[in-house]
Amino acid sequence: FRATLTTAQIAFSMVLLVLAGLFTRSLSNISREDLGIDVDSLVTFGITAQLSSYDQSELLVLYDRIEETLAAQPGVTGVGTTAIPLFYDFSLGGNVQIEGIEPAPGADTYAAATAVGSGYFDALDVTLREGRAFTDADTPGQPRIAIVNQAFTRKFNIVENAVGRRIGSGQNAIEIVGVVADAKHASVKDDVPALMYYPRRQMAGWFQSMWVYVRGDVAGDTLKAMIPRVMAEIAPDVPLVIVQT
Repeated sequence: FRATLTTAQIAFSMVLLVLAGLFTRSLSNISREDLGIDVDSLVTFGITAQLSSYDQSELLVLYDRIEETLAAQPGVTGVGTTAIPLFYDFSLGGNVQIEGIEPAPGADTYAAATAVGSGYFDALDVTLREGRAFTDADTPGQPRIAIVNQAFTRKFNIVENAVGRRIGSGQNAIEIVGVVADAKHASVKDDVPALMYYPRRQMAGWFQSMWVYVRGDVAGDTLKAMIPRVMAEIAPDVPLVIVQT
């Protein structure tokens, strides 16, 4: 009986050692992944203001105040906001067609989509390759626009002339105003998808919750400690979700 127990213990120990080795190898592989963003001195958190009875117009004012107040804090060099958090294994999107380009029968025309604030690309250090970034003037009253990543231009064969192209047609068409470098979106391990970024102010309905990325020239832990204090001054009734580097 003792011999059986000893054999079982050795067997279980070997299984644990193998699993630990595989886990360590997986961590090592992930650490070498090129995310396309700079994660140093970057802190993120989420807010769910709709749980605090904010209506849509109040949310727009609140989000502007959050971006402006955080950006004015000592040591903060950038603030970006998005409707969909990075690396949460979740994405929105759909099939798209570029105006004037007829897709081949059976072609994959799916593209992921998200909506971001005007400071998003600077805060995450995602390089603008062509065209322009979003500004605070990209409001619902202005023509609908999008920025796409390089994977999008490759997938839809518009590498040379993406800026100025229109996604869709007619009154609901969306003009591509910029192209950014590829950056991971929903998953660290998966390839970068073809991705469309919409301006936050034109997609207000997507922002029942919002995720904020704060970059600074100080240590991440310093930023992490500052955020709850500042947010308590801006909106003490809005709970924070997962404040982390």
